[in-house]
Amino acid sequence: MELRSDLPAKDDERFEAEQKAVIKKITAAFAEEKHLWDEVYSSIKETLGSC
Repeated sequence: MELRSDLPAKDDERFEAEQKAVIKKITAAFAEEKHLWDEVYSSIKETLGSC
């Protein structure tokens, strides 16, 4: 997700509104996109398996 790289500069008047929109998209992706959950699950398994 490269959404944050598309944000305007922090001193731009559009920054706050666009940042909120990006956060909303990222939050929705974390909740809805199965491949993200699969990556987290794999990472946890790998970390715990190496203990």
